[in-house]
Amino acid sequence: MEARGAGRALLAEAERRIAASGRSLCRLDCLTSNTRLRRYYEEAGYEVVGEQVGKNGDGGRTYGVTLLEKRLREG
Repeated sequence: MEARGAGRALLAEAERRIAASGRSLCRLDCLTSNTRLRRYYEEAGYEVVGEQVGKNGDGGRTYGVTLLEKRLREG
């Protein structure tokens, strides 16, 4: 059984820790082909800021990632 809202709670805790360290932006990426995850992040307040089309992976594999960021509230 999956706990609904667990992902958002984890994301909020990561954002809280990042803000507590004095940073004003939270940045993440996801596979360009994973439109469901991208939509999830956008619904959580993240904005697409770029694409990296040729990221190098294990075994010489390359793949694309979408870069996202969210401005964190101060205090």
